[in-house]
Amino acid sequence: MLFSDLGCLEPEDSVRNDDLLLRAHSSGDVPDAVCVYSRTVPAVSLGRSSVTEECVDLDYADRNGITIVRRASGGSAIFSDTHQMTYAAVFRDNGSPREDVFERVCGCIISALAHMGIPGEYKPVNDVLVNGRKISGSAQRRFRGSILQHGTLIVSDNRSVVESVLIPLKERAPVTSLEEVIGIIPDRERVVEALRIGFSSFDGSLEERPQSDLFFL
Repeated sequence: MLFSDLGCLEPEDSVRNDDLLLRAHSSGDVPDAVCVYSRTVPAVSLGRSSVTEECVDLDYADRNGITIVRRASGGSAIFSDTHQMTYAAVFRDNGSPREDVFERVCGCIISALAHMGIPGEYKPVNDVLVNGRKISGSAQRRFRGSILQHGTLIVSDNRSVVESVLIPLKERAPVTSLEEVIGIIPDRERVVEALRIGFSSFDGSLEERPQSDLFFL
């Protein structure tokens, strides 16, 4: 599996690149790969079928400079900013059940947390917990023989903004962050290195590639 740190991306560029990465993998232009990136500005990422007005307080988003984007996968609306780390993994679809795929990729996040000395656990269908609280969620899309699974690792949690900009369609799970668990906001380089080591457990190997190899815009 290839690994690339894409740095900090504009929200619109990040969702487009995730989609192009999936299509490039499906067409055979790239092998299995995982990209990690942060966002340059706060954003709400909508699932493919989410109704914007039902998920987002548009007035609050506009007043606070929060960008709204729509991702290739399903799932609920999420908030992310410069203090979240996002991953996007693409790999061959071998017909495994959806939950098995979620568990396999979430296992990489658990391995990354372990590298940082943090015990994590998988919670079906698509979450990773620390101390019973969500620290990572994910979403998935299958496309012409390939799977894209992407998600966030919460580095620092701005709960007041999340609760203000997202309209709750259901009770949200309690969350935590790396900052809360270890007492400081870890350096970005430390988090990237942990994810690099965590995703090496996906197929037992990882080859680092420059940003230009897996950024398509």
